[in-house]
Amino acid sequence: MAYRYGVNMKTQELKTIIEQIKKYNLTEAFSSPEQLDEWLKSLNNTQIHNLITLDINPNELTTPRNIIINKNILNCSDYKQKLRALSKVQNCEGFYHLFERFCSIYFLSQPSFYDDVKLISEADSSKYALWVIGEESFNKSPYRNEDLKVILGAKDTPKEDGERQKDWLVAEALAKVAKDKNSINSKYHREDMELISISGSDCLQMSGCYPDYGLNKLAVNEVSLNDPYHLENMQILAENPAGIRYLYLLMTDKDAIKSPTYRQEIQALRHAKSEVTALAMYNFIKNPKISLRYNDISNLMQQYNLNYLNAYSLGRNKTIRGNQTSNYIENLYLLNTIDDEYVLFFASLLSDKYLNKSGYLEKDLELISTITHEGIFMDLYELMTNEESLESIHHLEDVKLVSEEQNKQKRKLYMAAATDKNSLNSINHRFDMEYLSKLEIEDLDKKFMDNVHYYIFNNNGIRAPHHVEILEKLYNGTPIEEVDEIAEYISQIENNIDEYVRKQPEKKGFLSRILKRK
Repeated sequence: MAYRYGVNMKTQELKTIIEQIKKYNLTEAFSSPEQLDEWLKSLNNTQIHNLITLDINPNELTTPRNIIINKNILNCSDYKQKLRALSKVQNCEGFYHLFERFCSIYFLSQPSFYDDVKLISEADSSKYALWVIGEESFNKSPYRNEDLKVILGAKDTPKEDGERQKDWLVAEALAKVAKDKNSINSKYHREDMELISISGSDCLQMSGCYPDYGLNKLAVNEVSLNDPYHLENMQILAENPAGIRYLYLLMTDKDAIKSPTYRQEIQALRHAKSEVTALAMYNFIKNPKISLRYNDISNLMQQYNLNYLNAYSLGRNKTIRGNQTSNYIENLYLLNTIDDEYVLFFASLLSDKYLNKSGYLEKDLELISTITHEGIFMDLYELMTNEESLESIHHLEDVKLVSEEQNKQKRKLYMAAATDKNSLNSINHRFDMEYLSKLEIEDLDKKFMDNVHYYIFNNNGIRAPHHVEILEKLYNGTPIEEVDEIAEYISQIENNIDEYVRKQPEKKGFLSRILKRK
């Protein structure tokens, strides 16, 4: 008697195993002679016995070949019966690579093994059952048997437009939740599974998609499962609202859930009329550091007439959370009344920290809400978020002037003066703005406009003596002397010699020393 392999494997046993390997065409189950040798050496008595006594007609064993020599199933006392049962599973086309999950020790040891295999074999597809039957969490779940039936019977809700139904997505979602430990250990598992099974694919999200937002993703989210409003939130997402992505973000945010305005925020987002409105609401609620993710921009730009320039102008560096502003909830609902093309900008205005401190917020919003001209709207948005303008007593008058100007070139001049600190602090700012409003710039030559630019936008020109008189001469066509900036500056030094010295006490240059000697 010769011994060599495993637990005292006899020579005859080894010969019989080799014969079985040939009989059942198992050579393809091994990648190399070394792997075959290691497998033979590892067999225990039960596995040896089961393998050498296997007498089923090879044509009747339709399982993948590696199932026959799977160590887990070889350990079963009812090895042959299990192989016969598994051979009746014929609905694995396209995913036979998952078949070995039938041999999970957690599934093989189930008292309902044969009933389960029969149930799976009679389903349209076994794919999503195979997703779960190998999992320890699923097989130890108190909901195991009922969940398996729900997965196998998954159907999408009918579509009125005749779109092809996505039964597979419903089954996939159910399978993911059925094996999730967070869901199984929660008090919501049974209700969540039922809701997913009847809600349809529109509110679900397929595996591998990011970021999360679907009903099935909320069902396994640990933060949501600890929220007393979990079931109510599940019902809301099941409605597939326009703001589903942003609702999910709030419903899974620990800080948001603790907020006293949490449910009001959820209800406002629930009724958002469009995805871009929901995004605007979310920006107002949370003030994320990046207001528009790349995908959000890509998906919404064309639909809502946004371009990259004005989309990126919605940066959050100057904004605060909505709950730090007055009339927060009222303004949150206000956003749902704004046209989609402009709602992101309104959300930015409502949360702009400088505009909120300025005292101009109410009047600015009242004015800009009447504007439908895109160019004027964007100029007003820029002016209403400009810190220099918001700190000026001229803000409201400047805003009104910009809002009434159709000419793009003239608005550009207004904006330059209305956002310039030197101009805003000048006693002549109002005169300059009214002066610009009188100009017919299409009819003015370059020399005239160069002079205008010098006196209205250059700091020396803004502070020049006889500023108003010079501009009036220009307007009336009266010749004025050529501007010599250096001479003008020297004149300013002479006229304000004490102030000049006081402002430059540390300077050691020639001019400073001369001035001090004087």
